Amino acid sequence: MINLKQKSTGTAFAILFSIITILCITSIAQAYGTAFTYNGTRIQFKYSIGSTSVNAGQTITVNHHQKRDYPANYGMTVSVMRNTGWGYKSVGSKTFQNDNGGVFSVKAPISGTYKLYFESTYTHGYTFHVYGTVLK
Repeated sequence: MINLKQKSTGTAFAILFSIITILCITSIAQAYGTAFTYNGTRIQFKYSIGSTSVNAGQTITVNHHQKRDYPANYGMTVSVMRNTGWGYKSVGSKTFQNDNGGVFSVKAPISGTYKLYFESTYTHGYTFHVYGTVLK
């Protein structure tokens, strides 16, 4: 004979264990994966809409792509910005020339909320189409 009470307890334990495992995996994926993506047109001086919470010492990696809206020779500086409570402060940046993108990383000096700031190196109306991914 099968003891239904034991089987029921074992099944409940298996379901509970599965739920806990899924929650842990989801939390780890959110903590160490894609923080946010971005995609914008006619960008000259602008903050990213997306932001992410980061722990002190955690690496923030930006995989950036850009395309100039005009054929002149100019660049885009992408800065990783930390929310100070009174505004944002740069913790690292990289300038990409013309239609060249790339990857750069910075370590978060303290825990907090971080976002990107995009700044054209040519201030007379030249803009970019920018897109990419921020990983943490």
